[in-house]
Amino acid sequence: MHSDPTPSRSSTKTAPRSAASPRGSALGWPEVLRALQDDDARSAALSLYRSRGFTPDDFAHRREARAAMADALSRAEDQIELRRQSPARDQARALVRAARRRLEVQLWP
Repeated sequence: MHSDPTPSRSSTKTAPRSAASPRGSALGWPEVLRALQDDDARSAALSLYRSRGFTPDDFAHRREARAAMADALSRAEDQIELRRQSPARDQARALVRAARRRLEVQLWP
C-alpha cells in the first residue's frame, strides 16, 4: 500500500464564496444606488420604491422593501433596454441586471 503524505486535493480546496453560500453577501442600499448609474432609470426606480411607502432604511430591515426594489430594478432594466444600443447603455443595463439578480437570489433562493 502506498501512503501519500500530502492531503488529497479535495480536502484542501475551498469552495468559492458564492458556492459556499447560495445567498452570498447581502446587497446593501449603497450597492443599489451604484447600480443605478443611469439618471432616468435611477429616478424612476427610486420613485417607484418610495411610492410603495418604503425608505432607504427599510431596505436593510424589511423583506417587502427588498422585494419592491427588486421589482423597481427590473423595471429600470427594461427602461434602459428600450434605448438605442450603445456601450454606455449596455454597461448601465448590466449593472442593474447584476444587482437585481443578486437581490432576487437573496429573496428567493
